[in-house]
Amino acid sequence: MQLGGAAMTRSKCQKLPTMVIIAALSLVATVAQSATPFEQGWQAYQRGDFKGALTQWKPLAEKGDSKALFNIGVMYDEGRGVAQSQADAIVWWEKAADAGNLHAKHNLGLAYLNGEGVGKDYDLAIFWLGEAASDGLNRSQYSLGKIYGAGLGNIIQDDKVSFILISMAAKSGFDKAQYNVGKMYRDGRGVAKDVEASARWFLMAAKQGYAKAQRNLGRCYMRGEGVKRDEAAALMWFSLAAKGGATGAAKNRDALAAKLPETIRQKVDGKVRNWRPSLVRQ
Repeated sequence: MQLGGAAMTRSKCQKLPTMVIIAALSLVATVAQSATPFEQGWQAYQRGDFKGALTQWKPLAEKGDSKALFNIGVMYDEGRGVAQSQADAIVWWEKAADAGNLHAKHNLGLAYLNGEGVGKDYDLAIFWLGEAASDGLNRSQYSLGKIYGAGLGNIIQDDKVSFILISMAAKSGFDKAQYNVGKMYRDGRGVAKDVEASARWFLMAAKQGYAKAQRNLGRCYMRGEGVKRDEAAALMWFSLAAKGGATGAAKNRDALAAKLPETIRQKVDGKVRNWRPSLVRQ
C-alpha cells in the first residue's frame, strides 16, 4: 500500500510539539562541560537564550545535522531568536527532510496541506507525510488516515485504509489516534462496529488525559455501551472531560450529578482531585 495524505486542518492535526520532541532526543541531563554542541544549544534554548542556541546549532546545520536544521526551522516558525518567517522555516525544514529528519517531513506535509509558508499543494503534502508515516512517525500516520477518510487531493476516499493508518498511530500510544479509533469502532467506519473495542480505545486515550475521549468514555459508562453501566464512573470521566474543555462534558456532568446521592458525588470528587494522566512515550 502506497502511503499518502495529511491532516484535515491545523486545529485537527497540529504541527508537532517540535521542541519537546527534540528535548526527548537530546541528553539534557549531560553535565555542561561534556555536553555536545547540540546539547549546549538545547540548554541555551531552555534558558530562553535563543541567540545562544542558534550560535550552537548553525555550524551543525551547515554540516548537515538534521536535528539542528529542524530546530532552526522551528525557531523561524516561532520567531525565537530570529524574525518570524514561515517561508524561512520551510527552507530549513526542507534541508532537514532531505537529511532524513522525520519531524521536518511531517511539518512540511502540514505546511503544504494548509498553505503555510508555501502554496497549498496536496501532492507535496501527501508525499512528505507519506515519507514520515512509512518510517513510523505516528502523527504522520494519523494525518494520512484523516486524509484517506476525507479523500483530499488525489487520494480516493477509503475508510478501510483510513482505519488501518489511524490504528497504526493509535497502537504506538498517540492519544488523538486512539480516540479516533474508538469513534471508528463505535460508528462501524472502516471496521465492523464493536462497542466494546470502542470503549477500550476511548479508555486508552482517556487515561492519557485526552478530554474528548474522557467525555465519550463517560457516555459509554452512562449508557452501558461496551462497558458495564456505572454512573459513578461516568460522572468521574465527565468531570475530567469538563476540566479539559470537552464540548458537552460539563452539561452531562451536571445532569448526572443531580441524580446521584451526595455520598457518591463526594467520592467521585475525591477521585477527580487525585487523578493524574498516565504518561505514554509517543
